[in-house]
Amino acid sequence: MIATTVARASDPAVRRSATDGGVVTALLLHLFERGRIDGAIVTQPSAPYRRRPFLATSTEDIKDAAGFFFDTAHG
Repeated sequence: MIATTVARASDPAVRRSATDGGVVTALLLHLFERGRIDGAIVTQPSAPYRRRPFLATSTEDIKDAAGFFFDTAHG
């Protein structure tokens, strides 16, 4: 038997800026705010259609990295 689940962030602001319901962003924020992680490797824009790896060490960093972009994240 195969089961599926649909999930989305409960915070409307996260859902607006993130992709596909913002689950990954919500999970990272939850872990960071509870001291379970010190940071997360995300990506930031570096040029049109290009992103670069970035160590997010604050909730703002995580929120700023939210969303999907059709590009690559090669360092």
